[in-house]
Amino acid sequence: MDRLSVCPASPRDPITAPSSHRTPLGTPLESFALEGIGSVPDANECKADEPSLSDALEALGRDEQAEAARRLAGTLQTEPGNAEALLALGAIQHTRGDSIAATESYRRAAVADPASWRPLYNQALLREAAGASSEAIALLYHAIALAPLEAAPQFRLALILESGGQETEARVWWKRTVSSDPSLTAAWLRLGLLELRGGRLPDAAIALENALGGDQEAADAAYHLALAHIGMGASQEAFKALAEALHHDPNAADAHAALVGLALDSDDLDRAERHEHALRALEPTPAVLSLRLAQAWALRGELELAQEHYKRAVQSDSSLAVGYFALTL
Repeated sequence: MDRLSVCPASPRDPITAPSSHRTPLGTPLESFALEGIGSVPDANECKADEPSLSDALEALGRDEQAEAARRLAGTLQTEPGNAEALLALGAIQHTRGDSIAATESYRRAAVADPASWRPLYNQALLREAAGASSEAIALLYHAIALAPLEAAPQFRLALILESGGQETEARVWWKRTVSSDPSLTAAWLRLGLLELRGGRLPDAAIALENALGGDQEAADAAYHLALAHIGMGASQEAFKALAEALHHDPNAADAHAALVGLALDSDDLDRAERHEHALRALEPTPAVLSLRLAQAWALRGELELAQEHYKRAVQSDSSLAVGYFALTL
């Protein structure tokens, strides 16, 4: 029933241009990483001598990569050091899988505009994809130093650190990420999972509540929020959180299983039975829950129901047969 290994969407696509807006609540982080594409400068704001760059960025915004690449090549013929054109060209090469060409374009973009964090961030994505995590981390630290309030490099750094087992460091960067952009529900979820795994239940609950607003994170956030409430002995809050989890994912077997256990703890056998039926429609009921249901119904004198649950328990775990036969004698 423990989904602590859940990995939400993460920024992994190259950034192509600046953006002046924060990611709206619930927007997947793939879109966050690509938000610059949707923020092409207005044609009237572009310099009169840069029509090719303006047209290239507009084509890129329409996902017309071939046309964008052609126009960017024209811009770079006349302006070899145009950092924005180099970044955009690198992003096209990046998405096409040409990491060597993309790396060179990003390197040139970084030289042309040493104050920009975006070429460094995109280089970090390439190094991470190549398995060079330490190099990616160094590039991300550099990007963060240039733009300490940008959430994207902080998010990516936290994700790499966590995946590498550096959870203490990752926790610091998840906190910095949500401080930079509180709308990043995927970051709140990751932070909540780390707090939950570390036994910091009140902190976990706060983080997971903040993750509930994300469309992709809501079901996982609600389920783990329930685990935090269960750990704190707050059964009613746990019931509410599990109901929220099922609202977002009615077929979440682990949420149904958790509700069975919680209902048994509350001596609400009818509710436990309902969720056990729902669980069994999705996957076999864990033996420990079948055994608990059998014992609870036996205490109520409902021997037929108790026998059914004992039978299921034995089918899952033959070592429980002693209890089953004791009941049927």
